[in-house]
Amino acid sequence: MWLMRTDADRRDVGTADTVVVIGCGGGAGASLLVAGLAGAADRRGLRVAAVDLDPYGGGLDVVFGIERADGVRWAQVAGSQGALDGTALYDALPAMGEPGDTAVLSYGREGAAAPSPVVAEAVTALAQSCDLLLIDAPRGADLTELPAGAVVVVAHGSVRGSASAGAVIQMLRSAGREPAVVLRDASDQLAGEFADAVAVEVVGHVTSERRVRSDLARGVAPGAHGELARTCDEVLRVLLEDRSEAAA
Repeated sequence: MWLMRTDADRRDVGTADTVVVIGCGGGAGASLLVAGLAGAADRRGLRVAAVDLDPYGGGLDVVFGIERADGVRWAQVAGSQGALDGTALYDALPAMGEPGDTAVLSYGREGAAAPSPVVAEAVTALAQSCDLLLIDAPRGADLTELPAGAVVVVAHGSVRGSASAGAVIQMLRSAGREPAVVLRDASDQLAGEFADAVAVEVVGHVTSERRVRSDLARGVAPGAHGELARTCDEVLRVLLEDRSEAAA
């Protein structure tokens, strides 16, 4: 397979900052946040890869508006064995916008999960071939297979959304990962009560925008403009600063 490395002992230099995004409850907006963070990273001039880990989510490429674009999906990667060439894989992925913009490794509509060792290898290879790796992960994903980095939980600003987020945060903490939270359509009072009750950092608030719904309906990646773009710019700034401080 042409995506394989010929020298399995050689690794590219450097590892990307990684952000894993997990949605709590259907329609919480995790994939929208991934697309918005990709736009924020692009505005910073970063080389970005976005990885879809939900084989039953309908495809992250749909959210980015590139489901008809040529390029490799998980179905073409799933049968690989051994070490992948991260640069070759990145260049083979469909990209949002011009070549060199966010590359997206998405599931199609076949509903078949790639084997765990292949997922781990592809994620590792891409992390060594870009500046920022964004991972759209379902609840219950095994984070031990993913690179170290920030974890963001996205939840509806409702009693049920808060309860779901609390359960996911507990699960993540038991696995040794401390998440941040982005709340959707939450009042300031609920956001404050939730942050105090769960002892978690709320790094952003997302509101349901007509512009976002319009972008999705037109097959345009959301988050290039408006409130979502401003929120994602701030969330990415906080996450990257926290990562830098932790590494210092």
